[in-house]
Amino acid sequence: MIRLFRSRIYISIFALLLVPMLALSHDALFLCIALSGALFHEFAHITAMMIFGASIIRISVYPCGADIRADTSRLSYKSEIAVFLSGPLASLVLCVTAFVFYGFMHGAYILFFAVSNLMFFFVNILPVTGLDGGRALEVLLYTKYDLSFAQKVCDTLSTIAFALLCILALLMLFLSGYNISLVFICAYLFLSGFVKQKMRA
Repeated sequence: MIRLFRSRIYISIFALLLVPMLALSHDALFLCIALSGALFHEFAHITAMMIFGASIIRISVYPCGADIRADTSRLSYKSEIAVFLSGPLASLVLCVTAFVFYGFMHGAYILFFAVSNLMFFFVNILPVTGLDGGRALEVLLYTKYDLSFAQKVCDTLSTIAFALLCILALLMLFLSGYNISLVFICAYLFLSGFVKQKMRA
């Protein structure tokens, strides 16, 4: 990880490698459009944290997204859920807005921006451990049920949703012939879930 100008932002070397890849890609503009949606998604999380009084400790940027560490000790359970859901909701708002614009100004870039944000919303709202939907569900269940039961429910739903996401990733790869973005996300979630299981044990 490389620290950015003595700030609280750290960037993965693999994320930095995306810059020359974008410059050399024939679809650079489309990739930049997708990245702009991802940045807005993460910015919504940061804005929600600041609104509810959480202190940002560290922001780590990876190729598949960002990991925002914050002191949430002063946040209520409802505020925590709102923080986790702020990103997907921001993506949904961008998606709807882009589709409205597309109705007036037909363009491939506007349509791609709308679809990209729809995918950001759909993927992140899934109740998969490590994603926004999974984290919000964990907080919600932990407030209503005992820890062991809530964990079992989260693990079961996460496994089902993750399996569906993997099927979607393979389907997207098969239909497009080259789009491996969801495959990377699935691999990242699998590895992070494996690490979490090891930490639990």
